[in-house]
Amino acid sequence: IAWAPIAALALRSLYGSNVVFALEFAEEILPFTDIIPLATLCWVVETFYGDQAIAKFLNIGSFGSNNRREENDKDGGNGVIDVKSDAMETKSQRKEGYFLRGVDEIDDSARRF
Repeated sequence: IAWAPIAALALRSLYGSNVVFALEFAEEILPFTDIIPLATLCWVVETFYGDQAIAKFLNIGSFGSNNRREENDKDGGNGVIDVKSDAMETKSQRKEGYFLRGVDEIDDSARRF
């Protein structure tokens, strides 16, 4: 009984789907349903049938919330935070006067060496 919410949360974090969460919770809480390999089935659907109706029903693949997060990240940052160059200034840069603000200045400072 204690394993049902843990397994369901694990699958929701993997696939970002509340439908998969509910199915996994029901599978784990109901007797004699542990034989159903729901995580494996979800992987197969997401990997091979991600744009089909079954993926839409399960809210995974092209229809899943994990995919929507990737689509919202249009700048290609992949989770990388863009930091202002002011914060990147080191003691040696302050001492030498190399405060890099752009690609051109990076090229200029590389030429100085």
